Amino acid sequence: MDDTLHNALRPDAAHRRFRRLLLVVAGLYAAFVVYGSLLPFAFRPMPWSDAVARFGHTLSHTHYHTSRSDVAVNVLLMAPLGMLLTGAIAYRRSVLAAVLAALTAVAACAALSVTVEFAQTFFPPRTPSRTDIAAQLLGALLGVAVWFVMGRNLVDGLLRLHATGGPRDQAAALLPAYILLLVILQTVPFDFATSPVELYRKWRGGGVHLMPLVGLGSSPLDALNVALLNSVQYLPLGILARLTHSLRPRAGRWTHPAVLILAVPALAEAAQLAVLSRTADVTDILTGACGALAGWWATSALQWQPAGRRCPRVAIWILLGAAWLGVAMFVYWHPLDFNLSRKMFFDKLAAVSLVPLADYQSTTPYNAIDQCATKVLLFVPLGALLAAACPLHRAARHSGHAVGRHPRRACLPAVLAAAFVVAVLLETGQALLPSRYPGVTDVLLACLGSWAGFVVACDAGSARTESMPSIAAAPSDTPLNKSLRTRLAV
Repeated sequence: MDDTLHNALRPDAAHRRFRRLLLVVAGLYAAFVVYGSLLPFAFRPMPWSDAVARFGHTLSHTHYHTSRSDVAVNVLLMAPLGMLLTGAIAYRRSVLAAVLAALTAVAACAALSVTVEFAQTFFPPRTPSRTDIAAQLLGALLGVAVWFVMGRNLVDGLLRLHATGGPRDQAAALLPAYILLLVILQTVPFDFATSPVELYRKWRGGGVHLMPLVGLGSSPLDALNVALLNSVQYLPLGILARLTHSLRPRAGRWTHPAVLILAVPALAEAAQLAVLSRTADVTDILTGACGALAGWWATSALQWQPAGRRCPRVAIWILLGAAWLGVAMFVYWHPLDFNLSRKMFFDKLAAVSLVPLADYQSTTPYNAIDQCATKVLLFVPLGALLAAACPLHRAARHSGHAVGRHPRRACLPAVLAAAFVVAVLLETGQALLPSRYPGVTDVLLACLGSWAGFVVACDAGSARTESMPSIAAAPSDTPLNKSLRTRLAV
């Protein structure tokens, strides 16, 4: 029996299966919380009594000033876990089960927070703090509230989209989510102003630039680097907007390129006005619009199908690939002050940590989030380009027939291998720069971004293939065909 029919006949089994899935995702996210809280895993043994005494002193005293950004990061760190645990217990169950799920989720998040903070006593330079525990508990309550407000409706909408729309609506579903992600990235570290006085001080301190090309950098290379880093974050916006427009031309006026290319960067910069540590700059609106326009144009160029000619498509693919590689090399190797010292090269390679995310411990959480997001988004276009070059996917698009339900599965290992090789080469080149340091984390982030771009592009291509009319199923009723059928009938 088909799985869809089986789930329709037995909805309780489907609900149980999805609750188990939410529980598995919650477990994986809890492991990520533990992993990130104990980096760089510099274990220092100490007697149990001393550890308990130090932790008790931590709960009764605060040894350092906690910024608003640290509080916001801890709140947002635990909010997804609270939402996932609540959904894993309460999805499609009674009100009593929902109440028990909320209490269980908050208790589990609190126990995890206390355990992790106590474990940080053994892992310097990590420092336990009662403020972190309070912020994470608040995040768990926020996650529970989010589930009760919109969690069930969101899950039902995603399941309905997967069952009825399939890949055709995937880009349209991802587009508003990506706009929300952009606004979040542009407002990190969430140290919002709480009074008009703070906004006035930000204005007087030069935190708002109304003149374009003012705060880009002290040199042309620095200015270009800042512009490219901001444009990279808006490239996937143009890709998703073009895919949505091509698959669903009547999706709505808000998906028009002129609206997205100008409104989304303006919205992100307007949100930065209330963030004290961020600079609201008109230049970011312009560079963000350029990035979104570049993503839209590149996707349109890849979707272009000249009649009977393959060379133009190959030339377009090579041109786009060379442009992406040039941008990636500049972003990774800025400021281009190469030093061909063999000693420095091998010393930097020997100092590379094999622990993911360990090379981001020396920076602030805001900078780490921004750099990780930039590295992921930078490789999304590479995944889309490799999807256009996938032999099975290309054959399905030209023939009008799908090669299986998921042609990307056969090409995905090769795509990840290509992304891995490119990322390793870019990271190796950083060993020749005195101000840059290679790391394993950026290689993993590059593979993640390539995977995301490849999956979205392949699903959109599959949707376009499914929407193409079949020649055999709908024969052309031209006068020549009518004449041939009349002669055959005679």
